[in-house]
Amino acid sequence: MITIGNRELIANFPQLQIPKDEEAKIDIDVYGWKLKITVQFKDIGPEQGVEILPTPDGVRLVFNNWSNSIGIALKVPARLAILNVGGTLDFLAANYRIGETNLFSLQLMHNREAA
Repeated sequence: MITIGNRELIANFPQLQIPKDEEAKIDIDVYGWKLKITVQFKDIGPEQGVEILPTPDGVRLVFNNWSNSIGIALKVPARLAILNVGGTLDFLAANYRIGETNLFSLQLMHNREAA
């Protein structure tokens, strides 16, 4: 088991290469929940951020203006969902833009202490 702070690491996707204008789709079982995560990058407007959009069977993560070649990351874990088994599903993400390709990293963590 790996813990980061008070969160238990349940999945690690360390180097997904996502070409420009393409999406990554991740299917994962989280304590019996068949979660589908779609990862998308957009470069629109001046604002930089992450949108977490619910879908019928999961979530779409839209990373806007995450285009820095020296890297960008979430500073603190973000909440993705409240889990039926208790606690929350949190995530950390990082990205490096190499030319027009995103070198993306995603960690999913169970925070048993959160409500």
